[in-house]
Amino acid sequence: MAPTRKRRRLCSELALKTSLESGLYPEFLGAEGPAENHDPKSNSALDYLLLLWPESLTSHIATETNRYARQRNRVNWVDVTVEEIWTFFGILVLMGIHRLPRVRNYWSTDRLLGLEPIQQSMSLNRFWAIWSNLHVVDNDTIPPGGVGPSRKIKPIVDVLNQTFLKQYSPGQELAIDESMVKYKGHCKGKVRMPKKPIKLGYKVWCCSCSCCGYLCTFQFYDGRPVDIATGEKLPEKGLVKRVVTDLLLPFVGTNHVVYCDNFYTSGPLVDMLAKDEIFIVGSIQRRAAGFPDSLRTVAPPKGSYVSESVDGKQYFVFNDRKLVSFVTNVFPETMSSKVFRLQPEGVLREQSVPPLLPAYNKYMGAVDLTDQLMRTYGFDRKSKRCWLRPFLFCFDVSTNNAHILYKHNCKRCGVKPKDLLGFRLELARLLLQFGSSSKAQSSVNKGKAQDVSVCCLSRVSDIGLKRGRCHQCIKMKRKRHTSFGCSVCKVRLCKIKCFQEYHNM
Repeated sequence: MAPTRKRRRLCSELALKTSLESGLYPEFLGAEGPAENHDPKSNSALDYLLLLWPESLTSHIATETNRYARQRNRVNWVDVTVEEIWTFFGILVLMGIHRLPRVRNYWSTDRLLGLEPIQQSMSLNRFWAIWSNLHVVDNDTIPPGGVGPSRKIKPIVDVLNQTFLKQYSPGQELAIDESMVKYKGHCKGKVRMPKKPIKLGYKVWCCSCSCCGYLCTFQFYDGRPVDIATGEKLPEKGLVKRVVTDLLLPFVGTNHVVYCDNFYTSGPLVDMLAKDEIFIVGSIQRRAAGFPDSLRTVAPPKGSYVSESVDGKQYFVFNDRKLVSFVTNVFPETMSSKVFRLQPEGVLREQSVPPLLPAYNKYMGAVDLTDQLMRTYGFDRKSKRCWLRPFLFCFDVSTNNAHILYKHNCKRCGVKPKDLLGFRLELARLLLQFGSSSKAQSSVNKGKAQDVSVCCLSRVSDIGLKRGRCHQCIKMKRKRHTSFGCSVCKVRLCKIKCFQEYHNM
């Protein structure tokens, strides 16, 4: 039979099914899926986002942004509202879909370059004002001694870790791995990982559901702790144990099976988690604690493996393209598993592999799936502020988790779901309405005489704008600059003539 891709997939699924059914796989005691039913026909994309990113969080951001602007004595600062913050987020979502070289290109008058929905929802000056003053915490209350970006976004991380678990219960299989947030500026807490797609930036410890890539819990790595008195870096003892324990704390006692790589795995860690009814399947370094001495130097023939059982844990050394070691307390060493490998001559050959390998290959890539979903339409702009990209990471992962919730509810209700692009477009459209609603309300009655009496001519410095081209002159293709504008419509207008023309159109 020809070695088709479909046949290889079916053979892999058969090996996985055999491994899960004939092993020591524990019975799952937890729930799985969304906590509540939200009908996709009556709930919009914004409703799903609000389940994970509550409105109180946006209100907190607006409060701290205004506080920071006053602390910095910003000239002509107009307090930002919650609606403007939502509009700001909508612009970021749309910028992730329509990628242009520079931010100001979105407000270009060239109809082939500019994006009209963004231009109608917020002015460029107002966008830069919010961008430059955006804040999450009060700088005067941040405790000293922090070195990484998480101290600047701690309220966001704490709330999201709660709402992610409150709205969705992951399946039995979980994966722990690290993600990277790109940053090349000068800040403590950065790490360099040459084998990752993002080589330099901030590390994020992640625990994701293996069935869909839903991010359940996460932590930012702030670098080595620093002694406040001397400023010297302290040793990191028990880092892996602390990280794994924190990420898996909500899943104690439910017989979850966690898949991880050799950075996290050790014999004592497997024993410690087994007491909490959490099981491990992962690769392991042969110099790790608890690894049997008899397997440390063994090299089985190519295409075969050797195993040994120690205190209820099974250790494997498999010689595939290179020597790889595994440890598990789920799959017994006595069971066998076979997969089909495509040979260079174009035939499929049956090969014996460790019994945990089919499950490890299927469930280990959950965090990579989460990264892939975020980078498809994620917002990515340079900034000198070290915490801004981690903050945008939090918003992007909230949006993708909202889409996963939406897909699960569509499956429950038998509705065909939108893809990630359609979901983000609907979300951006709803968020931009917060900014365009006030302008739409004023544009409906532009032709009425009483609206002109309400509007008044003021200097641009009094209405939060800067001197620039007249809004009406741009439409008429006239190159005029003005220092005046309408205090109600918030647009720059020349005296008398352009002011009357704009309100009588």
